[in-house]
Amino acid sequence: MKDGNHPWIKSVNLDTTLFARTEHNINSKTYLEQWLLDRNISFAELNQDIKLRNQAIFELRQNSNCTLKRLSIAFGLSESTISKILKQF
Repeated sequence: MKDGNHPWIKSVNLDTTLFARTEHNINSKTYLEQWLLDRNISFAELNQDIKLRNQAIFELRQNSNCTLKRLSIAFGLSESTISKILKQF
């Protein structure tokens, strides 16, 4: 998947600052691109599977610099819903 070709990447302006809590320096855009590539699915397919979507939200929050606000914009959910999803894990 080439940078900028994914509809999610085009529609969401993620913060590209480095994630300060790890030494891996993973930004959210890169993390999600790789996450989707590893599972060979599209962002649209991800959103159709709620369990998988919630897992992606959790992993994205834990392993990148993505904020609740950015996740809510990207997935079309409220920050409150994102927070509830994260509390499930």
